[in-house]
Amino acid sequence: MVEDGQRLALAGGQVAAQRESLARATAALDRAIDVLRSEPTLRDADVVLLQEMSDGAVREIADSLHLGYVYYPAIYHKRTKQPFGNAVLSRWPIVEDAKLILPHRSRYAGTQRVATAATLRVGDRDVRVYSAHLGTPADIASGSRRDQL
Repeated sequence: MVEDGQRLALAGGQVAAQRESLARATAALDRAIDVLRSEPTLRDADVVLLQEMSDGAVREIADSLHLGYVYYPAIYHKRTKQPFGNAVLSRWPIVEDAKLILPHRSRYAGTQRVATAATLRVGDRDVRVYSAHLGTPADIASGSRRDQL
């Protein structure tokens, strides 16, 4: 609860559209948008947190849901030739945003994880939210994952 009687509904996840062919990616993105619009637990979300996304996919989702957004790339995907990163989509005004570099590089790819931070104006309060994709247990030690939090 943010204020008396006021709730902030959050949803998060990945849209696997970036890893497929263009036709399949478009279909996957369209399916994801349909789910976000129709699934009762998602359609009323005030905030949607996305990871492993391209800027274009984030823009398309945000536009179709009439949400504001902030996106920061984390890595450049060599196969798809586009950056991937995390996003915060919000019905509430985004008054401040930042890209946070998380500690500990990937053991295998040497990539650096990031978090996208956004401060939302919810009524007369500011609420800070983060969209982060932490390193996997195979990629970094468990203590390193805790550091990323």
